[in-house]
Amino acid sequence: MADTSVFDESTEQSKVKATIVAAAVLAIANVLLPVHTMANQAHDILLKLDNSKRNLALSATLRGESCGSVVRNFFQGKGPYDEAFWNARCANGREYSISIAADASGSTRVMDCALMYRVTKLKCFKKLSDQK
Repeated sequence: MADTSVFDESTEQSKVKATIVAAAVLAIANVLLPVHTMANQAHDILLKLDNSKRNLALSATLRGESCGSVVRNFFQGKGPYDEAFWNARCANGREYSISIAADASGSTRVMDCALMYRVTKLKCFKKLSDQK
C-alpha cells in the first residue's frame, strides 16, 4: 500500500497557502478599491423638497459665493461615485454647479457654470446624460 501521508500534508499545506493568499488579496482590494455603498442621503433630501425650499437650501449652500438667493434649480444627474450634480441660477444672474458627495456629511463642491464649461465642456441646466 502506498504512503499517502506526505501527499495529504502537501495538499493540506497548499490549501492553507491558497486560503491565506486569497484573504490577503481581498484585504488589499478592500483598501485599494473601497466599495461605495452609502446612498447619497443629502441629495435624496434635496430631491424631496418642493422647489422653493430647494432654492432656499441651495442659497444656503452658496452663501460664500456671489449669489444672494437662488431663483432656479436643476438636477443634472449623478456621477460615477453617486455624487449628485445640481445647478443653481442666482437672482443676480450668476449660475453655479453644485456637486453633492455620497458621504455621511453630504460634502459639496461649487463651481461657476461658465468655468465648468471652459474646463469640461459640460453645460449647466442640461442633463449630463444628454452631453456625453
